[in-house]
Amino acid sequence: MPTDFADFFLDRFYSDLLIYAVIAGISFSRLYAEQVRRSARDAHEMALRTADLERRLVESQLQSLRAQLHPHFLFNALNTISAFTETSPQMARRLMAQLGDLLRASLRHTAQPLVTLGEELTFLDDFLAIESARFEGRLAFSVRADEALMNVQVPGFLLQPLVENAIRHGVGGRVSGGRVEVTVAGTPSSLSIRVRDDGVGLPDDWSFDRHAGVGLRNVAARLAHLYGRPNLLTLAPVAGGGAEARIDLPGLPDAAS
Repeated sequence: MPTDFADFFLDRFYSDLLIYAVIAGISFSRLYAEQVRRSARDAHEMALRTADLERRLVESQLQSLRAQLHPHFLFNALNTISAFTETSPQMARRLMAQLGDLLRASLRHTAQPLVTLGEELTFLDDFLAIESARFEGRLAFSVRADEALMNVQVPGFLLQPLVENAIRHGVGGRVSGGRVEVTVAGTPSSLSIRVRDDGVGLPDDWSFDRHAGVGLRNVAARLAHLYGRPNLLTLAPVAGGGAEARIDLPGLPDAAS
């Protein structure tokens, strides 16, 4: 009898042990799965918080960079308007109205890193009107852009600093003046922007890293922030004299789509 009981006890022990092992395995599996889910959830939330902080940092940096561009043309515009106040009050009033349009556009787009190409060209037109008056006909401007690209999104205040650089360092200092040409072509998925002048050109030892001014550096930094790629802006000499700023942008969503 004891032997039968011992055999029964051992059989039951091993049978129950197997059941307990299965139950324990399932419990540990559930605990592990819960830990994995919790870790994944925590990692996802951390990634979201990190992405939000990075986005806020980029937006802050972009606004800071853009704010540095405004004083350049604002100072020149006010000087131009002041010069016409006595000699041509009507011209001064017209320029003041265009400057007002520029400032309203600036305030409207402060929180927007991107605008449509059409909006950017409207802003540029007002800037060129003030510059034309400032140089009293010594400078000629040409702006050409494919009509099909007007709703493509581009960085706000992108063209103005490039044109201002061409004027300041290319044609503005010459008595004979010169010409600045702005061309925007390509497709919504591959935009080609060129700002060319027929001015004094670039020194032989010129390099972007060592010689680019605040305006060009800020444009390059904004492009790198927005597109995640360096060196989207380049400046090269033009055969026969002058220089050309070149930007080849990857596509962004069409504002109308």
